[in-house]
Amino acid sequence: MGIMKRKQETLLPPISDPTPPPPTQLRDAHPRKPANCVTCVVIAARDLRAADGGWLTRGSSDPYVKVIVESVAQQTTHKNRTLNPVYGERFDYECEHPDNNYAIVEVWDYDMISGDDFLGCVAVPLVQLTGRVERRGWFELLDRDYERPHKLPRGDVEIAMIWRHEPTYVVDLDPLFSLPEKDKKRPANCLKCVALRAINLTKHSTGGDPFLELDIKGDKAQTQSVASRRPRWMEPLDVIAEDCGGGYVDVNVYDKGPVNRLVGSIRVELDPLQDRKSNRQWYTLEPHIPEEVDEEASVAEETPGGTKMSKANVRKAKAAAIKKKMAAQRAKDARAKAAKERSKREPTKPVMRVELALRLVHDPDKVLRIPKEFNLDTPGAPDLPRNELRVVVVRARNLPPTDPLAQMKDLQNETDPVHGAMATASALTSAVEGIGQVLGPSADPFVDIEVEGIERKTTIKRRSLHPQWMELLQFPIDELDHAFTLHVRDHNELGASTSIGRIKFPKLSKRLKVFDDEAWRVWHVLDCTPEEGPPPTPPYPKPRAFDLPKIELAVRFVHNPDLVLHLPEGWDECANELKPPNELKIVVARARNLPIMDRHALLHRTGGSTDPFVKLHFDGDEAETNVLKKDLDPVWNEVVAMPVELLLEGETLEVQCLDHETLGGGEHVGSVHLELKPLIEQRTTTRKWYPFCKKDVEGQILPPQVPPRLGKLELATRWVHNPKLVIPCPKALLKDKHKDKPGNELRTCVIRCRNLRIPGKKTGRKGVDPYVEMVLCGDIFTTKTRERNANPKFLDVRTYDVNEVELEDAPWQLTVWDARGDKAPLSRQPSRKNSPRAPAPAPAPAPSGSLLEDRVPSRNLIGDADAPLGELEERELCRKWLPLCNETGQRTGKIEIALRWLHNPKKHVEMPEQFHPTQRGLDALKEPNQLFVFILRGSRLPLRPDGSCRDPYVQCRLESHTHSPPTHSHPSHHHTHTHTSVHKTKVKENSHAPKWLHPMYFRLRQRQLDEDPDALLEVGVYDWDEQNLPGDLMGRFTLKLSEVAPDAKKIWYEGQDEERDPVHSRFWTKLKNGPPGVAGSVEIALHWAHNVELAMVMREEKLLAREAAEVAEARVVADMAQAIEAETPASLAAHVAMKARNLKGRAPNTLEVCVARARDLSAGHRKEEVPRPFAVLTPVPDAYAVASLWTLPLQLQLQADEGTLGQHEARLRRKEFMRAEPTCVLPNRDEVTPEPTPREDEDESSVMSDESDQDDLHKTDRVPTWLSRSTFRLPRHGRAVDASTLSVEVCDNAADDPELPIGRVLIPLSEVQEQASTDEGLRGWHACDETGGALDLWYRLSYDPAYSPEEVLEDEVESTYQKGELANELKVVVVGARVRARQVPPPPPSPIVKKKRGKKAPPPKKPVSGLEVSLAFLGRDRVTRIAPFSTGDEGQMRNAYHRFDTHFVAKDVRDYLDVTLVELEHDKRIEKGQARIYMKDLAHRRPTRRWLPVILSTPMGDEVSEVEVVLRLTHSLELATFLLPDPIQIDVQQLTCPPSRCRRIPCRILRSNRWARPAGASKKVLRGLVSGVAGPSSRHIRTGPSTSTSRMGLGKKEYPVIVWSASPRAIRQK
Repeated sequence: MGIMKRKQETLLPPISDPTPPPPTQLRDAHPRKPANCVTCVVIAARDLRAADGGWLTRGSSDPYVKVIVESVAQQTTHKNRTLNPVYGERFDYECEHPDNNYAIVEVWDYDMISGDDFLGCVAVPLVQLTGRVERRGWFELLDRDYERPHKLPRGDVEIAMIWRHEPTYVVDLDPLFSLPEKDKKRPANCLKCVALRAINLTKHSTGGDPFLELDIKGDKAQTQSVASRRPRWMEPLDVIAEDCGGGYVDVNVYDKGPVNRLVGSIRVELDPLQDRKSNRQWYTLEPHIPEEVDEEASVAEETPGGTKMSKANVRKAKAAAIKKKMAAQRAKDARAKAAKERSKREPTKPVMRVELALRLVHDPDKVLRIPKEFNLDTPGAPDLPRNELRVVVVRARNLPPTDPLAQMKDLQNETDPVHGAMATASALTSAVEGIGQVLGPSADPFVDIEVEGIERKTTIKRRSLHPQWMELLQFPIDELDHAFTLHVRDHNELGASTSIGRIKFPKLSKRLKVFDDEAWRVWHVLDCTPEEGPPPTPPYPKPRAFDLPKIELAVRFVHNPDLVLHLPEGWDECANELKPPNELKIVVARARNLPIMDRHALLHRTGGSTDPFVKLHFDGDEAETNVLKKDLDPVWNEVVAMPVELLLEGETLEVQCLDHETLGGGEHVGSVHLELKPLIEQRTTTRKWYPFCKKDVEGQILPPQVPPRLGKLELATRWVHNPKLVIPCPKALLKDKHKDKPGNELRTCVIRCRNLRIPGKKTGRKGVDPYVEMVLCGDIFTTKTRERNANPKFLDVRTYDVNEVELEDAPWQLTVWDARGDKAPLSRQPSRKNSPRAPAPAPAPAPSGSLLEDRVPSRNLIGDADAPLGELEERELCRKWLPLCNETGQRTGKIEIALRWLHNPKKHVEMPEQFHPTQRGLDALKEPNQLFVFILRGSRLPLRPDGSCRDPYVQCRLESHTHSPPTHSHPSHHHTHTHTSVHKTKVKENSHAPKWLHPMYFRLRQRQLDEDPDALLEVGVYDWDEQNLPGDLMGRFTLKLSEVAPDAKKIWYEGQDEERDPVHSRFWTKLKNGPPGVAGSVEIALHWAHNVELAMVMREEKLLAREAAEVAEARVVADMAQAIEAETPASLAAHVAMKARNLKGRAPNTLEVCVARARDLSAGHRKEEVPRPFAVLTPVPDAYAVASLWTLPLQLQLQADEGTLGQHEARLRRKEFMRAEPTCVLPNRDEVTPEPTPREDEDESSVMSDESDQDDLHKTDRVPTWLSRSTFRLPRHGRAVDASTLSVEVCDNAADDPELPIGRVLIPLSEVQEQASTDEGLRGWHACDETGGALDLWYRLSYDPAYSPEEVLEDEVESTYQKGELANELKVVVVGARVRARQVPPPPPSPIVKKKRGKKAPPPKKPVSGLEVSLAFLGRDRVTRIAPFSTGDEGQMRNAYHRFDTHFVAKDVRDYLDVTLVELEHDKRIEKGQARIYMKDLAHRRPTRRWLPVILSTPMGDEVSEVEVVLRLTHSLELATFLLPDPIQIDVQQLTCPPSRCRRIPCRILRSNRWARPAGASKKVLRGLVSGVAGPSSRHIRTGPSTSTSRMGLGKKEYPVIVWSASPRAIRQK
């Protein structure tokens, strides 16, 4: 700014003539339109220098004036021989930008023969004309460098100028350019431009034919050339502008010639044009500065002659080049400094500008559409699978350029003479083509795309950085979970192509998942970083997104019917979908992209083919397809069927593709391993492509390559049922007649085996003699031997006694042996000898060729298998195939078996009738309390080491832990009890399957299970030994009662009563912890029910135990301290504050009592009889306490002190002053006994129970705690404490007479006055009268000023500040009143109200009697409550106590207070009179207590009544902030402010009856303030711009005043 200011001062010398000349009549005729013309009037010049003359003639000049504005020069006529010419000529210049622009005025001397002589110049800034008024004056002429002349002045020139609007200079735009767009909802793709005009273009030596060019990433458009420095083109231009977010357009202005020379350029951002509206604007062109040729040439290591320079010469040449460069830089800096100094004096050159009208629109003709023959927009069938990926490579832009001459440098590394010669010839051709590329960077791009190993390429676009292909590439794929790789490469004639950029998508499914019905067309940014080597340094600054290299693709996954291969008809038919599958059908459809296995001799790299065929292997079965000659994409479409009955995890189908060889086996092309179980377990057709894998040297399958380079194979599979392969099952396993009863027998059948083999031994398909050995629970059976058969059929049926436990744990072991083995291990020899541990099975018929008759001396193991029996619990036939494995885990075949678990009635054990639930006295509707355990029998118990049977018996042990309730709150008194019960059965001698049939009974309630969820029933089986008791453990098991007891709660019956549902809780349990390697099982039955007789005994025991615990707990609780501070309704610490207000140490007037708790209370008398379980219990009262205060009047108390008051008279005079409300801690049992709620696992019948059982759950409170607080008021006389006695009575709410006390405590206050008057009060246990028991009481004597407001007023003391201020408050306390007693007639009887039907009669209204006092002071009235007459008054006067306090605002001592007394008798109001008190009588400002006489004139005479009041005048600080002092004179004008600085804001009304005013301000001033600022009826105020608080000026001080918005009436009242 400083340089610019000095510059203007230099260019604008001061005007010599201070008096302005007359106007030249210059004005703007269109002041409201934008100015576009500068009008200059050259008026005259004076005192010019003489340029013409000699020694004989006087010097003179022929001057003329030249005016230059924006490179346009106009001149006046020359005036002959004068130094003070007068012109008066006018010139108009087109100018729309006066900023930083000048009008150059030059004065020249005209010479006809020689050149014109310079007389002076001046530069006038056009910015001074922005006011659009005439500017006229004399300007001093300066030198050429715009400095003042050093010797003689050059004279002055007078000009007048104005900036105005000239209609002829207006350039109008075609209105069609701004019309609304039709396709506004579609994205913009075209930039519409109208090149209007340009100004101040630089003039070159070649002339000037400028034209304008628009460039958006290679798409260019230009205007026609116009021979002018201020051309007007007015031509429309269209440029494609797709995806232009964050983009720009380059506007270049060239000077047309043999070689177009760039004049200036500007880059226009396209983001402001996104609103799709017309934008007309001037743009400043940046002048083009041609690059200076760097004089520093690179020093080559070789001379032009081809000889190599030495290292010393190279260093010298580099040093000379550096010195030359430094000298050139110094000269450049000097020129820049001189230009900077010159720019401070000279005016700036005119700025080149161009005016454009731009607009972004959607032009349908500019849309680059995909050809319809590509079928990318054709709707696809949603039901047909997609099988082809179509990619349309549309175009690319911003590709990085490549150097064509760089190919010559690669020849230095070529060593092959043949390839070197070819490269040389190719390099020469490329060098010739590179001559055209020297003019600008370019490339020869093409696109290479690879999907799933399939490669496709586009054509090559020569010399283009923004190529357009629009080519379709097709990829036959069936799914999108493949990688998509795109490379944009630069074609190189000399060798491999150079990579320009790439795009990689790991999976196309993530990109195309939402584009089902349309093509995915989008721009992708290319990754141009090198694939190998270190990552390059990122460019700085970061390039914008518009400049990044991009490529546009259109992709769609479609269905191509030409690529569909139809499978053979009926290949996947299944005879029965419900039966298990047993055959695998495979369709070998086709393969793609197979590698070339037979290479061509001449075309080794690209020539050749393959003769493929496919071989399949699964579990010993093999199959293969036909051979297709010379086909890399073979189509077989052949069906292969393989018997597959069993599929295991990890079992695979091996598919090999081989190249057929005439002289030998096939050459391996690739393999596919399919895991069949997850593929065909749904029994649906699966058609899929699988990539081929290679094998290593050891034959292991390598993982598939990504992308697949060996091709892929299409297979279709389905697992079906073929009835021809099924063998019928024996009839013994087909029927089960007793499915409703538990199973106890297992029947098995070995049907057949398949593909038996011995690994490592070449046996062939008929090289084994198999037989099967079966083992279950120690029982061993064998089948017949099938000679020379790898697929034998047995159909051998066996029977086993198996219960439900053995069915779950014991598997059926199957072992297949080869009878022609080398040796037979002794441990695995088959045996038909029956083991003593199990009953002898039914003998099987021995065939002629059985194992017993034809035993071979040795055998080999083929394989074994275990058949789990847990699946047989559903009692259905189980037929399955099992895999056979040898010792090393290798698969050696499979075996088919059939199993069924059923019920055999002959082996079932019945329950004895005497243990039926109806025979045991049970109640099914009540909560169970007894667990019945019945031990039935055992099975397969362990034997002794010598093989003999043991002498077993059963011992049951039930152990549970329960928690007893605590006697009081101390945690150490929580006890845990352990209950243990043990029962035993009889001993069964020499038996491994004994039958005991022994019952056992245990106490068990639901509460025990809730308290101990881990309670166990332990059942152990022991071997009886008379010498070693209790015997050896044979096995045990434990039952968690919380799990088995709810199931055993159900009533179970035997099948004798057919009408009842036979629900059993009978089960087998396996023994544990017995001898190692052996185990047995035991069958037991459980029943959890309610035993009536046992319930009565348990309740009596429980009641006695509870009573003992409650008594012990009550003693502990009573001895513990009980805090009452936090439990009482009000804080007891408030007494401290009350005592602080008792300044004169007055006597206590209140008694605070808290009844805390009681102990050892006896129940009241009850007439009802107690039922049997509760007859032994001591009744506990439902206690509540009542506190009362007994007092005597003063006269009776004085008589009692003198001894003249009799006992009977004192008892009659005694009264109950106040009685507290009773507090029941223990409510009535009949009201709170909850109804039982059934649990989720119980039925409704189990919830019902007798009342005594529910009462058993109720817990009594022997130490009732109330913590009830009451406050009593003492009589108002000096002997109040001595005349008062505290009485606390305890009653039993459950007794026959609930109000009859069961205990009483009397406390005379005179005896405890000293201890009870402290802040802490007095607390302790007080024994009751002869009934027994004790009460925990707390009481305190205190003074409460709320009961005596007149004493509070008398005790108040004014501060020194209050005494110095005027009184402004009158405090009044109405203590009471008294009137003369008179005979009062009885109240009239209440009228009889007829009761309406359906409605209750209203209660009679109680008549009101008492005294009422009203106070009137300055129009404000106060009325006390109606005080009832005192009941203890005697004599001629009747008293009433009000104790009503109030206050008034006092302003003047001349005011007065009116007191009116009214008597009410049976709702009749009788006015007793009125008394008046003047404020002047209270001017001493001390409390005054007096009786005011109130006189009522009657015909019988004057009736005098009295009102006792306490009065006092004082100064209140609260009222002082509200009241305003006397008015004073202030200047109201100080409160106003200029309207320009005010603004209107809402103001909230403050709900308060007090507000502040400054000292010295009166109501009148404040009223004027509010009315002046807020207005008479405004709800707002006006404040300044920075604050909402006004300031009131009072003299020399300022006070902030907050103004509330309110109505004028409310303001005047305040």
